[in-house]
Amino acid sequence: MPNSTTTIYSDYDEFSKLIDSISVDDFDSQRRFYGPNNHKFGKLEIGNESLCHKDRAELSLCGTKKERSINKWLRNRTSSLDFGVQITDKHGKTHPIHVNSNDNVLNFFEDLRFGRRTWLKKMTNPKFAAHRSSQATFFFAGSSRPNDPETLVMIDIDCKSFGTLEGAMAFAQFLKKHFFPSLYIEVSTNGNGAHGFFVLEKCGLGADCINDLLLHRLQAWLRQVLNENDFDVENVEIKGTLPVIEWGESKYEVLDYRAGMLAKLPRIPTPEDEAALRETTLVSVDDLRSLPVVGERHEPKQSRPKQSSGLIASESITGKHIVEEELREIDGHYRAVAESLLDSHLLETSGRTKVTVEDVAIWLMLIKFFTENMNRDGSLPVERWREMWRALFQAGDINRSFCCQRFGIVRDYLSSLGLIAWEDESYRLGYINENGEYRKGKACKWKASDELMAMLQLPEICEAEEGEKERTSFIRTNLLNFFKSLTRHPQSETIKPVLVDPEASLRINPDEIARFITPFEEFMRLAA
Repeated sequence: MPNSTTTIYSDYDEFSKLIDSISVDDFDSQRRFYGPNNHKFGKLEIGNESLCHKDRAELSLCGTKKERSINKWLRNRTSSLDFGVQITDKHGKTHPIHVNSNDNVLNFFEDLRFGRRTWLKKMTNPKFAAHRSSQATFFFAGSSRPNDPETLVMIDIDCKSFGTLEGAMAFAQFLKKHFFPSLYIEVSTNGNGAHGFFVLEKCGLGADCINDLLLHRLQAWLRQVLNENDFDVENVEIKGTLPVIEWGESKYEVLDYRAGMLAKLPRIPTPEDEAALRETTLVSVDDLRSLPVVGERHEPKQSRPKQSSGLIASESITGKHIVEEELREIDGHYRAVAESLLDSHLLETSGRTKVTVEDVAIWLMLIKFFTENMNRDGSLPVERWREMWRALFQAGDINRSFCCQRFGIVRDYLSSLGLIAWEDESYRLGYINENGEYRKGKACKWKASDELMAMLQLPEICEAEEGEKERTSFIRTNLLNFFKSLTRHPQSETIKPVLVDPEASLRINPDEIARFITPFEEFMRLAA
């Protein structure tokens, strides 16, 4: 195989012809992931040779004519819905954001479903060029498209609070030597860490399953490898997970959408870097399954100095914010309130979206928590609901996963009964203007009404066991009487979130004005 790391190409076409002339077999023997259970480094074991063999025969990993452009190569291994861009906030700190928010994507599919004109922002060639020249920084999520047999994954070696670039690069080279042959490595965005990129063969698995293997099997194992060796590195993470789409029964019907974890796109500034990326390590989901199961909690090495804050991670929302007493009432008082609500007023649903008593009970527990712990500006974004609900679900505290449609149904149901106190029902989506500047969105301002909060207060515990049955019956009767006394407003009069975008007219979709422009050929015919 030609040594692409030392060859200089006169132009891009010459380089592309070289890539097209190399067969898949030239790469396989040295690119395969070398897991801890293998015995010969750099050799494809007989036991693993059959893994996804049928799928591998159908792939064009080395850049066929369809993939001469590295942009095309990347598009075939990253999400077309989910990508990010680095912005600078008002405090001067840089961080990535999802260009297409979860709500943007859900609205996009909803418009497609009902035949409305719609569009999403995409990772264009000018954006790729700006990223490669370091004029901007863009991020990717993995490809969850069923037709894409591969997805790109990043190993993020962090040295934020402590550690050095030398330590990060040494650990990356250690992984390349012992486990990831041909791993493509770059210096991280902040210049104090390392990024390793490999290609994962999906073998027909769904996004949820692949994300679980990446985060709970591969990431945990990499952290164990880091802790067992002496490298001046703080942490190692897996990024570039796949966005998850929960499809309904109808065409384009999406019940829920969850964005992936963003990873910085490789810079690949030279043809030599491009060749190295194309040749990076191949890992199959079967390789991930064969990894040893290790604890997921990452403990920093004892020799590392603790920071003054004493915090290892800074997560703004976790399930631990809900105390055990509240969680127990999901099957207790909150369930009793939910049952009384549903017995008093019918909750209509459509399609595959079904709302259970448990969904309503969890919803009531969270609205009480959010009302008692409001944001300073009084806003209550859907994203805050989503992250808290998911944290509780992932911790095993609740059995129902978050669904955007179910959330909206319960919110509108309570609003129709006058149980939501709306300060401002308008919201505005964030967007990036033509200058690449991010314009922040605005969330609705709302909370539980005083009447609902009174119903959600936990009753005092009765010490006498013989009076418990009478007490429960009394509470149930009071709840039913209260909810039956409420007058439900029709949907047309129910207060709901309203999208307000005063600058929408300044951001015209080219597709929307194309129909007003006479094609050049037609124009010339009329002129004649």
